Amino acid sequence: MLTHQLFEQHVSLKSINRDPSDINRVLAAAVVSKAFCHLLLTNPTKALAQGFCGERFSLSVEEREMILYTRVSTLSEFAQQMSKFLPAPRISYNSVVAEDYQMRI
Repeated sequence: MLTHQLFEQHVSLKSINRDPSDINRVLAAAVVSKAFCHLLLTNPTKALAQGFCGERFSLSVEEREMILYTRVSTLSEFAQQMSKFLPAPRISYNSVVAEDYQMRI
């Protein structure tokens, strides 16, 4: 008789600090709209003031300043600069024993 334990592992990403979802919304808007992307790279004050598709961005003072003072020429460079300042996601592992079972030979 063999006895085995099955393990179930839950992995979740958690940000240590504030949720950067509005910075992600800014990036998403720049990805889907060439016009917004151009405005973000050339006049970030106006881009943030205008918002995108009738929606405003709820950025903290620090996030807003980070965007306003980032000077780059491509969206890729912009995203790289944002990633330097954002908190890295923290991965937490929660192992749970799901079930014990027995196999008979």
